[in-house]
Amino acid sequence: MTTQAVESLLAKFPDARQAGKGWSARCPAHEDRHASLSVAEGDDGRALVYCHAGCTVDEICAAVGLRVADLMPPVDPPKRNGKPRIVATYDYCDEAGELQFQVVRYEPKDFRQRRPKAGGGWDWSVKGARGVPYRLPELLAQPAAPVFVVEGEKDVDNLARMGLLATCNACGAGKWTAEHAQYLAGRRLIVLPDNDEPGQKHGQQVAQSSHGIAASLRVIDLPGVPPKGDVSDWIAAGGTKNDLKRLDPTVAENRSFRRMRPARVSDERPACGLAGVGRGGIARHANAGGLGRIAGPGGLLRDDCPAGGSGTAPRLFVAVLLEPGNRKSAVFNDAMRPLRELEAELIETARPTVARGQSERRQSERRLQKLEKKAAEKGDAEARDEAGKLAAELAEQPEPALPRLIVDDATSEKLGMMLAEQGGRIASMSPEGGVFDLMAGLYSKSGIPQFGVYLMGHSGDDLITDRVSRQSVRVERPALTCAYAMQPQVIEGLAENVAFRGRGLLARFLYAAPRSWIGTRQIATDPVSERTREAYSQTVRAMAGLTGEAVLRLTADASAALQAWETEIETMLGPTFRK
Repeated sequence: MTTQAVESLLAKFPDARQAGKGWSARCPAHEDRHASLSVAEGDDGRALVYCHAGCTVDEICAAVGLRVADLMPPVDPPKRNGKPRIVATYDYCDEAGELQFQVVRYEPKDFRQRRPKAGGGWDWSVKGARGVPYRLPELLAQPAAPVFVVEGEKDVDNLARMGLLATCNACGAGKWTAEHAQYLAGRRLIVLPDNDEPGQKHGQQVAQSSHGIAASLRVIDLPGVPPKGDVSDWIAAGGTKNDLKRLDPTVAENRSFRRMRPARVSDERPACGLAGVGRGGIARHANAGGLGRIAGPGGLLRDDCPAGGSGTAPRLFVAVLLEPGNRKSAVFNDAMRPLRELEAELIETARPTVARGQSERRQSERRLQKLEKKAAEKGDAEARDEAGKLAAELAEQPEPALPRLIVDDATSEKLGMMLAEQGGRIASMSPEGGVFDLMAGLYSKSGIPQFGVYLMGHSGDDLITDRVSRQSVRVERPALTCAYAMQPQVIEGLAENVAFRGRGLLARFLYAAPRSWIGTRQIATDPVSERTREAYSQTVRAMAGLTGEAVLRLTADASAALQAWETEIETMLGPTFRK
């Protein structure tokens, strides 16, 4: 955990990145292109800054509107409008109930953190303290109870008074980490974000870090909460424990709920759509690629067979065909932006944990080499036995990898490896058709088409690839989603390729061929409204947060249209068509 002085300084550098035990950023005191500024935390909690290009501390502080004194931790609690008064303290204890640190709330409203000194008294620097979630002992005492995750300690305590189990992290919005999520592994989580932008982002951060860790996850926007309000405001307005229970996530009209929990396909009937995104905004992005974003990344959704048969995971392959000059790349990238941003956030959140896991694995591998050498050269039976156990442990543990949602222009071999790294779920999306050149084997030494991974990623057949010089790739029930925007000539050329036509790859794609508007386009059109962009982004994020399998139910009209289309296609595949 970092001190208030360091937090205040880092807030001035949005490009700051972790570097060893400190941070690096671009120096504001000179035109810096190489992140010359180093930021660290001193033993006494002060913020340390050093510009490798020679800028002084005074120049650096002045450039971001700070004083040198602001780099020092306050010795006494901050004073505003006279002497501050402590109105609440919140203890953060470890698994054994031992106090790690305490959050102190003052009036006028302010917060400080402190931890007990060995000889008594308080240390107002919490450097080195464990970042445990609030009320951890209570969480561990009730392992089967659902856990509400909120933004502040007051909210946690108010929910506790209602007989509910709740937690939060210190320092409020934006400070939730993967370490906090690990304490909630296997739990049923209900996230109640504050009704403002930081609160919404905080709720998404909690959900993302808990993805694949929690047993189930729900994010509920409480109805009737005022702007910048929270669950405590909702309770003060009359919200009760029974009201929380009545917030039913399976009711389509309940738009205050963003469904993000695993569903059993046999008995759940959730609704899934783009409610809240204006029709005008949808029309500007409507194409087959939109379906790819619903299915991907990872084919998490499941369609319901209208004829009464078993449903299948909609591992959609979609292709939008447009002549050059139609701005398909710009529109495609605009539509993909929420997923790109989400992927970047996931990577940033997971980076410390993955780096730590990779380091531990490298250490284990080096230890294994030493044990094997000792067993082979000296005939040490104990080393041989220990080496065998360690080798078995490494074989069972997947190699840590940063999370990825989207891959662009990867070879088939690389795509298979990434599917294995990402638990068999990934999306291949690109505004160009270069990926088909890779499928056709244009850059492979043999020149033989390489698209088996696409066929198995579409059908869900187990992917098993053995290589002489590389580690084998094994993925059970892979789910691959593909969405491409390309020129029609790309597909026309591939249609004559016997391998593509004979193995049915092109037949797996859903195609959209919009009419070209070149020559009749309206100049200087109004941009998509910020409200529509935000609604679209939030919807994509909610869909990306789905875990397990969710059912997509077709309406009666949609089901009839689908059957009519399938009948038409079946007729086209008959003997007349084949001639």
